Formats: sequence, C-alpha cells, structure tokens
Amino acid sequence: MLSRWVLNNTSLKKLEAVFPISVHSFMPQDRVFGNTEKVLKKQEVIIRPKDYVDIIATNATITKMGDIQMLDFRSAAKDVLKSTARWPFKISECKRFIMKRSKTVGNVFIRGELHFNSDIGKAVNLCKIGMITNMVLPSTVPLGAPMNLAKRTDVDALLKSIWALNGKPMQYVSFM
Repeated sequence: MLSRWVLNNTSLKKLEAVFPISVHSFMPQDRVFGNTEKVLKKQEVIIRPKDYVDIIATNATITKMGDIQMLDFRSAAKDVLKSTARWPFKISECKRFIMKRSKTVGNVFIRGELHFNSDIGKAVNLCKIGMITNMVLPSTVPLGAPMNLAKRTDVDALLKSIWALNGKPMQYVSFM
C-alpha cells in the first residue's frame, strides 16, 4: 500500500516507515489511548457500543468505517509481490522500511533495516518476475461482515443470561 502511495505522490522522493519499540513511544495516539483508558476504568458498566464511541470521541477524531473506502491490498499484492519468505530481509525483524521509486516507471525499491540508526540494507525490487508495483490493483472491501447464525444465537443467549442476572431489560441491547 505504501509503495503505491510513493508512486502516486510524485512530490515524494522516498518514504520511511518506522516501527517503534512497543511501550517505548510517546506518540500522540499513545496519549489518546491512555486518556481513553482512564475514562473507561471509571465506568462501572457500558451498555451500548455508542457509549464507547462517545468516550473515545472526547480524546480523538473518529472516522467511521462506512465513511471511507477500504481497499484489499493484501489479496492484490499476492499476485504481484514475492512471498515474504523470499524477501532478502526478515519482515518481522525490521524496524524501518525505506521505499523509493526505481528507474523503471511504475516500480518501487524497498529496503528493510533491522536497526533504527543503520543504513546497511540494500534496496530491492520485491515484485515477481515480469511484474511491477503499479500492477497491485486492490479491490474495494464490502462493508459489514456476515455473522454465522450459530454464533449469533450463542451471543444472543449469552446477552439474555447476563441481562437477566443484572435485572436489566433487553431493550438496551441495540447492537445485535
């Protein structure tokens, strides 16, 4: 996905994606999560999903999934990119990825770095033979996910038993 972004934004010379060490970052989203967590801990019971949305909205801007178009890059990339097992670096061990347009129009070279401060990796083409990055053409992901009838029945029974124990009427359960 990022490779396509590099190709589509000609003002970019290169793109560097950095994956910080867990629990050691002080990024704005960490602060939002922490503030939201504090409010949630003070809530005795949250009945509706909308209650979560309202709490999160006090700390962050919310974009609803239906308001943006979701694209399936994973399926589209399988036809164009080599499997990660055939990449010259282990994707799970990399801390940074540097992407740069190649001289071949419509293609991107990617370099995976194992450390935050080193630039020792070599930029490579991760596409299969005869393919270029521009050939990754994602399809739109349909909204919603169908729920298995058996799972729906189980969840419904669980909710009814929980509500019966708490003496609350089922009318509050609006997310089923």
